Amino acid sequence: MSAAAAASEMSAAAATSSVPRPIKALVLDFDSTISTPTFLKRTNCWCVADNVELFRSMTEEEILANFGGMARVKALEALLRALAEKGVVLHIVSIGYKAAIVPHLKAVGLLRFFDDERIWGQDCRPLREFSYVKGRLIGELIMRPNGWQSDDCLFVDDSKDHIDNAAPICRTLLVTSKATVGGMGEYELSEIRRAAGLPGA
Repeated sequence: MSAAAAASEMSAAAATSSVPRPIKALVLDFDSTISTPTFLKRTNCWCVADNVELFRSMTEEEILANFGGMARVKALEALLRALAEKGVVLHIVSIGYKAAIVPHLKAVGLLRFFDDERIWGQDCRPLREFSYVKGRLIGELIMRPNGWQSDDCLFVDDSKDHIDNAAPICRTLLVTSKATVGGMGEYELSEIRRAAGLPGA
């Protein structure tokens, strides 16, 4: 083998080794990540999951709008299905209330991708015990019991503070599409697919 060919092979090997292995777990925020909060004129409120009574009062049409419409729900569904089929474990960690989040996920057909014990909100004791620091919960309750390393888990959130706190613990992705779509957009969905080693990233 020529020196040039050997150097080329070494360069390719180095590039491959620098690519993180596919994730084993995905942790999603809810408001402005899974959801795309809308302003509800009849209540003069933004639809976010820290308002349980508002969420309970919303119609099916209002709930769908709060997820960005049917096309976006279908895109989320396709992503979550592909991740689940590959064995990626799906979680939600939110400062909203689980009591608000669960019925809304069910209303648009997305709840089936999340086991009940893998959804945490501020009404869940573990998140309160970790002083609402999502990174601590991810490290202690999601990663440590499974023996996962930092590259094994991806955390997606629209809050830079939550992302910064989790960055030493796991892989992170800050939602930047929220200015245009209100939550995860094509960029974030593509980056999640890439992190999981799925086609179409």
